Amino acid sequence: MNRTVLWSCLLAVCLASQPGPGRRLHAAGFDPKAEASLRADEDFRKGARLADRAAHSSNKAQQRDLTKEAVELLKRAALGGHVEAQYRLARILASRMLGDSDERGAFEWYLRAAQGNHVDAQVEVALAYYHGKGTPVDRPKAAYWYERAAESGNSVAANKLMLMLYFGEGIPKDQAKAYELLRGMADHGNVGAMTAVGEALEWGDGIPRDLSGAETWYRRAADKGNPRAQFRLGLILERRGQIKAAAQLYSESEKGRFGVGAYRLAVLHEKGIGIPKDLALARKYYETAYKSLPIATRHIAGQRLVQYYEEGLGGDVDSEKATQVLKWTERGSDRYEKCKTEWRDRYASVGGRCEWVYESDLR
Repeated sequence: MNRTVLWSCLLAVCLASQPGPGRRLHAAGFDPKAEASLRADEDFRKGARLADRAAHSSNKAQQRDLTKEAVELLKRAALGGHVEAQYRLARILASRMLGDSDERGAFEWYLRAAQGNHVDAQVEVALAYYHGKGTPVDRPKAAYWYERAAESGNSVAANKLMLMLYFGEGIPKDQAKAYELLRGMADHGNVGAMTAVGEALEWGDGIPRDLSGAETWYRRAADKGNPRAQFRLGLILERRGQIKAAAQLYSESEKGRFGVGAYRLAVLHEKGIGIPKDLALARKYYETAYKSLPIATRHIAGQRLVQYYEEGLGGDVDSEKATQVLKWTERGSDRYEKCKTEWRDRYASVGGRCEWVYESDLR
């Protein structure tokens, strides 16, 4: 046998002894599931990029075409178990990027993502069950998914669950647990929750009343610029006789333009309680309060303004303005009660546009 034939034979034997393509991959630890996961991830990235392009496109036809491509890629990734793809796909279906929204399809994909521990999807599922979007209304299931998301630190879910527990919306009423959720949000730096904790302690809603604790929480929120906390802390100080400090807080709170701080300043200047009596300033602050207060409580400031305009207190007599403001005051209380009822029915929440400006705070 010559040398060429010998080397050919040896090469053939060596090749024959090597594993085939399938055996080589298996020997290297090839995992079909991992390969599928990589494909799904690649489809997701491509689909997400197309979806972003579509969202920023001003050309409707191009937007629709890009969205269709994105949906195909995202759906492929979603069927492969890619949780973020499931969530992005649901968002597109819930939008009008393809024409009409598909609430049922969106809900199904939100649910799959939620089951895969996607926190934002859990919130969407809870909202869907709460409002009946793409699925029948089911408040207990809404509470379940809010709780799942809240356990992961989602403040929106914690707030929604807190309200459901507080009012017993489709689930047993549990004000103590609602307060625990609220306190947790406050402890994590949520300024609105700090203020709400102060209110709960001030009024003893489902927990023992604690005015000292309420003041502490109001101060924390007020220091961070929360106008509602500044106002409520001002009330505490005013009742204690610390008028100048209260007036300063009322002035700070008016940066939020809610009107309540302006109203209290008007009362203080009108009566000269702890600060100089000044009817011109009182008139100015009543006007600010009248413009800024929620419509349902505007009549309270309006009642004082009518007298100021009619009698020329702190300025000129203005019968025309007095007549205009009087129209609001005549049906003011009815508006207030109607607004409170509508707010409760729609949002199941106290502390809304009507109720956080309490009539007792403006008297």
